[in-house]
Amino acid sequence: MTSIEIIGHVTLDNIVTRKKFFREILGGPPSYGGLALASLGVKVYVTTRLGRDFPEKYLKHLKSKLILNEPYYNETTTRFLLDYTVDPERIVLLSSSAKISPITSTAGIVMVSPTYHEVDVTEIPRLAKQSLVSVDIQGFVRKNIGDGRIIVSELGTNILEIIAKATIVRGNFVEIRALTGEADIEKCLKTIVRKGVEVAISTARNEVKILCSEGFINLRVPPLEGVCPTGAGDVFTAYFTYEYARSYDAYKAALLGLAGSRITVKTVGPSKVDVDELLTTYRMLKEGVEIL
Repeated sequence: MTSIEIIGHVTLDNIVTRKKFFREILGGPPSYGGLALASLGVKVYVTTRLGRDFPEKYLKHLKSKLILNEPYYNETTTRFLLDYTVDPERIVLLSSSAKISPITSTAGIVMVSPTYHEVDVTEIPRLAKQSLVSVDIQGFVRKNIGDGRIIVSELGTNILEIIAKATIVRGNFVEIRALTGEADIEKCLKTIVRKGVEVAISTARNEVKILCSEGFINLRVPPLEGVCPTGAGDVFTAYFTYEYARSYDAYKAALLGLAGSRITVKTVGPSKVDVDELLTTYRMLKEGVEIL
């Protein structure tokens, strides 16, 4: 059985859509990505920090599907307000749990997926010495500009040098630009790969750009349609990492990630992915994807 470790905060999210307000929804990359991977029979380890305010029902649910590495209790859980009634969405950090340190992973595949600076970037080179590491950069490029309001902020070049020790690096278009300081996405990906990354990925609502050993892979699909976009990137990263570690086929991994994302947005909060629906969606995308 394949095993993957996900490092990052499990969160509680208040989500505002144009139709409804959702309170205390289970969130964070370990929840979305972890539960999606568990649906495929993957053994998922999670290194996180939870608060004593974390609901027991969510804890039982996570423990039934994932392996939570202890210790994981602190005074408060990381909480976000995610407002999708504006474009771009408004993100507010309501509370933050403790830093995840030290990290003592022994997994062969590790996903480093912080939500807001809970993982020290210097952990990446050490993890990369023993594991295939993928990094979702969102938590590294976020900045609190007051009252918890979160924006994406540029990083120094020294941070990119450290992150580039990973095998896979993914972010959305805005985050990838912040990581590299470049405006053109293809130039961004070239910069990341030149630093030593094997696969650099930039995602948008209906487009994925990848640079790997095979060259550029540009995929365009119909825009995501669903109830809520939260978790789509987490599931994409999880499925891409899983498939790439198996096949080293970036195109196939991207299609699986896109298929998982399209299923995730149909509901609010993480849920089990139906394998038959995943494979059907994968085949549909394979037949209909526009390769640019």
